[in-house]
Amino acid sequence: MMNQLISLLVILLRATSIIESKDLQCHNCFDVASPEDCLQFVTCGQDELCYTREYTDHNGKTGYHLGCESAGICNILKNAQDLLGKRSVGSIDSEDPSQMCYKCCDKTLCNLKVCDPVGPTTTGGGCPRNFVKSPTRCYHFTVKT
Repeated sequence: MMNQLISLLVILLRATSIIESKDLQCHNCFDVASPEDCLQFVTCGQDELCYTREYTDHNGKTGYHLGCESAGICNILKNAQDLLGKRSVGSIDSEDPSQMCYKCCDKTLCNLKVCDPVGPTTTGGGCPRNFVKSPTRCYHFTVKT
């Protein structure tokens, strides 16, 4: 009887840990200057993913929203980007600069770096090392001698 009770307890504990491991945790901030400034977290609901949205306001200030987003909306946005492609902000048919990056991810706390073009080897502004970031591009300057 005692062995059956212990076995039942072990099964319940395993089931609980499996359920808890499915809870996706994401950085959760509204209007921060950089994703790295986000020190708040949230547990997403069922069928939600982590997201980061980069935007530029009417004063030209870049900011970020981070949190949980419906997986359906993430899929729609990804499919739209794949179909339409990404355009240079300076071109005639450019994408809306007020929403420069909107990406979703499905790992715990994954939404901190999804809008970095080259990931963790970049400087704080999202450009590769030794590059200068403008509101729309990264530039590298060289001096010819």
